[in-house]
Amino acid sequence: MSSTKSSGPDVIAARLFRDVVIPLAEASRNTGKRYFEMGPDSAAGSYFVLPRRSSMGKADFELCGDASIESIMKAISSYWIETGDSELCRLIPPLTEVALSLQAEEEERAEEVSSFIYAMF
Repeated sequence: MSSTKSSGPDVIAARLFRDVVIPLAEASRNTGKRYFEMGPDSAAGSYFVLPRRSSMGKADFELCGDASIESIMKAISSYWIETGDSELCRLIPPLTEVALSLQAEEEERAEEVSSFIYAMF
């Protein structure tokens, strides 16, 4: 797939940042909401935080649902709603579009034989 294609993942991602991420960031900045600091906090003695758990279980390594794009986006959306960041749910449709475009590009690429593979006929 050509990177100049008008609906490729790069173009869709650029549109996502221009049309959704930047306006969300500006709105958050205007309300004083911060997701992470842009520099060190001089008042903080340390950034160390004791872990809530000392070991991980099987569930920590399991993907949500069937690991489809739709189920992952649903899990992200649910997380943002639960954490009080429901305004970030505006990212779900364009993120889904980027993911589907990447998936389609990969499926096209999977059908091609790599030039690095020596095909024996």
